[in-house]
Amino acid sequence: RPASALRGIEAVAAASALRGFALGYGGYATLTVLGVALRERLWRRAAAVVFESGRAREGARYGAFLAAALASYNGVMHATRGVDPRTALGRYRGALAGLVGGASLGIAPTAFSRPATLLLSVRALEVGARNLVRRGVVPRLPHADAALMAAASARVMWCWIFCPRALDPGYLRFIMRIGGVTREQLDALATVLRGERLGAELLERLNAALPAGQPPVRADAWRHRGAEARVLHNAPSVSSAAFLARYWLGALGRSMRMYLPVYAAPAVLLRAPEALRDPAGWAARTAPEVVTGAARSALFLGSFCATGWAAVLGFAAAGANARALGGKGGEAFHGSVSGAACGLAVVLEKRSRRVELALFVLSHALRSCWRGAPLRRREKDRVEAFVTVPLGMLAVACMCHAYVRHPDDVRRSYAKIMRRLMDNGTGGQQKRKLLWPLVSAKPEKGVKDGKDVKDVKLAPVPQTDRLLRLIPRDGSNASFGDWNEEHAGAARPASPRTTSRLAEEGPPPPRAGAGVIDGGLASADGEAPAE
Repeated sequence: RPASALRGIEAVAAASALRGFALGYGGYATLTVLGVALRERLWRRAAAVVFESGRAREGARYGAFLAAALASYNGVMHATRGVDPRTALGRYRGALAGLVGGASLGIAPTAFSRPATLLLSVRALEVGARNLVRRGVVPRLPHADAALMAAASARVMWCWIFCPRALDPGYLRFIMRIGGVTREQLDALATVLRGERLGAELLERLNAALPAGQPPVRADAWRHRGAEARVLHNAPSVSSAAFLARYWLGALGRSMRMYLPVYAAPAVLLRAPEALRDPAGWAARTAPEVVTGAARSALFLGSFCATGWAAVLGFAAAGANARALGGKGGEAFHGSVSGAACGLAVVLEKRSRRVELALFVLSHALRSCWRGAPLRRREKDRVEAFVTVPLGMLAVACMCHAYVRHPDDVRRSYAKIMRRLMDNGTGGQQKRKLLWPLVSAKPEKGVKDGKDVKDVKLAPVPQTDRLLRLIPRDGSNASFGDWNEEHAGAARPASPRTTSRLAEEGPPPPRAGAGVIDGGLASADGEAPAE
């Protein structure tokens, strides 16, 4: 160990900052490399993408954001570890640390900080709801996760088809890539469901994308039966069932390529020490978990997309179209019922991830309401820039307060990650392996579990040394049992088994560099040791 190791709040802040930067930059780099490799199938170029100037700067901002968040949170928790918990500061020091740590959202890229703030806000609402359920104020509702997912999906699907500008640009690119349909097809479908004529420009682009030999789409397609299927899959000779089966298989493949990096990145980052110690064993244990988890999530997402289009085509064929409901009725029906139907596919996902997915979609549904408001874009950007960091600070403060004071209100998956990175207020020492040997792993002298103590517990003494301390050092040849009876008040009594064994076998051999004189211990030069 080095002679001058960091201790106290300096060690906590330094270790937290380095860990945060490693996770932030490493997570961004891992997702970028795997995403490029799986999406573009360019494994040679994938690693070089991370070192491009633009991506390197963005990765550094992610690392700096997480480093500042963990360093400030753990630093505040360490500085207030001795505060009386009965005081206001003692009760709310977790909220104070979260408030300070949440200010680091100002460092994160704008494309991340704004959606992340809304995501943290809905998670804070979930923590509050779990607290109310635990207290009995609100009853526990069965299948609330599926109901929430259905409601949020209805709003998102309506925006995707009828008002795409209301969705976040990054989220819109994501669902367009997973959805597997072009913007021309969606615009044509929205026009048909509203009972309107297709515009000349849209009609030209739609017909240009038709396969060879297919008849062109007519401008008044909405008046004809099967118009929804015609503009959606552009193949009159192919039935909707065949189209949906082929579409579902394609959606499974696209979802699998998307979810593999999502499951692989935590396995690489959070289990890095295990991978370095035993690469073969780590790969054997991790690979099945990653593939199984990604396959189940891909099954959900592929079924989510296929169920949405199946609901649109099925309800339209059954009579829920503009010819029967009118333009407004068709838009409202398919924007609500068909969207909610695809949200029910969340039951295919693991139970622990259902609420996670529902909250994720809910955050984008809420933001779409704001982005769709009748305000100019510049005014919306000003408001978002003004409220992003304060709202994020409040959300993080609520979650950290629950993590410290009411840990049962935090979902197990969140609490598991938070325990790895954040102080939970019990005074437990955080692991500081990333800074070793610059940071000492030993706790501060006189501090245990956040309280001052007079004596620090020493490391266990080996059995040989403990027995050697009980052997008489006055040069006599007395047996161990006789000496133990004489000095019963001066040393800890040995067990009967140890006493009988030592009486039969004699004292243990001397330590290195020592000799035996008349049954006692002496140094190598024959002099009796001092008491």
